[in-house]
Amino acid sequence: MFGSPASVHWSSGRTSAAAVLLASLIQGLAVVGHAKAFDFIEPVGHWTVVSLAESCLAVNRPLSEFNARPVGTLAFNQATTGDLKLQVFLWPGAVTAATAVDLQVTTGNSGTAIRLPSVAMHDAAIETNEPLPTEVIDGLASAETIVIATGPSTPSLTFDVAQVGAVFDLLESCVKDLVDEAN
Repeated sequence: MFGSPASVHWSSGRTSAAAVLLASLIQGLAVVGHAKAFDFIEPVGHWTVVSLAESCLAVNRPLSEFNARPVGTLAFNQATTGDLKLQVFLWPGAVTAATAVDLQVTTGNSGTAIRLPSVAMHDAAIETNEPLPTEVIDGLASAETIVIATGPSTPSLTFDVAQVGAVFDLLESCVKDLVDEAN
């Protein structure tokens, strides 16, 4: 089931919500450990892959753009365990923090949405609860785009994923570096 209208809404956001989002992102980076954050940082096309303390993050834009305004961002977060999760960043206030949201993901021209149970990390970001299923990863391998929706009456977001194979290769390399450093 899609997120309820009370838990998912789209707006242009407010200045205070944008400030809260930026503070959350900065605090999130501080929490994961500033000593390890960004030991690995590699661009691939319009994507950027960076290391955090216990995972690597690939965002679909240069970090300067992501840090300035993460709205409309697609990200993949791969843990050192190998688990790969999808994250999507929306307008501030688009979701209620800590609420369940069912992302509807369509890869390429398949026309079939795959339901991914997720949770709002804060008021503008959602992460899948479980690692991405094989059918999504396989669909991404041959897709030019991915379409993500949070509900039947909300606008969907379309992202260019033509370079996702190279992005996943860099994520693997980044995670390998983290594991090697830990051993």
